[in-house]
Amino acid sequence: MNDQLFWRFCGVLLVGVLAVSPARAQQPGYSVVATPWMGADAAAPGTTRVHALAYLRNTEYFNPVEEGQTWFGTQLAVQRAWAVSPQVTFRAGAWMNHTYGGTTRLLPLVQMRYETAPSVSAARWQWLAGTLDGAASHGLLEPLYDASRALEDPLEYGLQSTKRNGRWRSDQWISWQKAIVYAEPAFERIWAGTTQHLDVWNRGDQRVSLLAQALWSHAGGQIDASPVGTPEGNRFNGALGLSATGGLVEAQAARLFYTDPLARFSPIEQGGGLLLHVHAQPRLNAHHRLRLGATYWNASDFVAPGGGYLFQSVNRYDPTVYQKERRLLIGRLGWDRLHSAHHLSVRVDPVLDLQSKTLEWAFSFYWQMHLTP
Repeated sequence: MNDQLFWRFCGVLLVGVLAVSPARAQQPGYSVVATPWMGADAAAPGTTRVHALAYLRNTEYFNPVEEGQTWFGTQLAVQRAWAVSPQVTFRAGAWMNHTYGGTTRLLPLVQMRYETAPSVSAARWQWLAGTLDGAASHGLLEPLYDASRALEDPLEYGLQSTKRNGRWRSDQWISWQKAIVYAEPAFERIWAGTTQHLDVWNRGDQRVSLLAQALWSHAGGQIDASPVGTPEGNRFNGALGLSATGGLVEAQAARLFYTDPLARFSPIEQGGGLLLHVHAQPRLNAHHRLRLGATYWNASDFVAPGGGYLFQSVNRYDPTVYQKERRLLIGRLGWDRLHSAHHLSVRVDPVLDLQSKTLEWAFSFYWQMHLTP
């Protein structure tokens, strides 16, 4: 991977992004759910909040690492919030995901939140237990967080602390993905991570930030009865980079890393990748906007449990399927219809494999509603 390309892109994104007239920063172009179930759009104390999402995502991928799939269904979440004290909030409710022609899942929403200062304070920390402010709200880069997880399994449970305001923004969490009982033929699985953003320059809606991300994925246990040979151990991912926001435009440049110290899960012990991403969301009028962007990915022996499998060197279902180098150029095309209570989004993402010179694509349709009865 070319270091000159990385630093050249960093310089270009700083000049180009900051030259754009100020406006409100937007979500990354690849984010599926704009507002997480228990995050910024959660119910305020004393109110009930209803969230609904209708989704259709179809990927026409034919490469060995990631084959095409379809996600088609609806999600519904209902939650109520109570102010236990000026600094403590309790939220409870239920979340449902129905896959058309498939299964229906029903899970609880239970969150206890302690805030150290008022919401407008740059020094405010939030401490959470139960249902986390997870999914898209972690702000993980796309190779570290698979977009389809927001449709299949967006909820996380465990412990979390966050700081959302000020020059330094921080998020760290630990969530249990799989618990086991005695003699169960499976390992417990734990996922933990941290994301850090530090503004090195900020003027109005224009911002330049350093970003650092780290993930730990653990599979193992002492009371399990897993079949002999089942992979167990720890894997680590990290990312270091730069992001810039200039109103309608946002860009990111980052180096990503992977290590499996004992090579338990595949022959790959370590790898890495270079991610360059830029997108713009020009407004057509008060309620309509476009999504235009591109992502460049150049990686060798990169693996990320829970990350976007299009970016990885092994197949999610069969780790023996292996492709050492991954070089992709992904277009980001979309249209959004915005309203105070709902958000309609249509997206087409062409994917050019720069090695095989093949063109694949993904199509997505999302309709979200957020209501307070």
